[in-house]
Amino acid sequence: MKRMDALNIWRYQGSGLKFYIPDLSNPYMASTPPGAQKMKIDYIIDKKVYDEFVKNCSRKGFAPQVITEKLMKKFNETGQA
Repeated sequence: MKRMDALNIWRYQGSGLKFYIPDLSNPYMASTPPGAQKMKIDYIIDKKVYDEFVKNCSRKGFAPQVITEKLMKKFNETGQA
């Protein structure tokens, strides 16, 4: 099957046929599986501790939310911080 460009998809949709062919070369498509859900948390943390944490994450090349998720997962599994 020939891969369709955006113009051809628009033409087919205009004729009454409705379908979507995803562009698999696009790196910005959904990066999380459909079942995964994220939650925004709001806690009061000491500014000095937070600033140091974010600075160290930046130095090491990690996103702060990834480190926080791993620490939460470890705590849930072991019961220890």
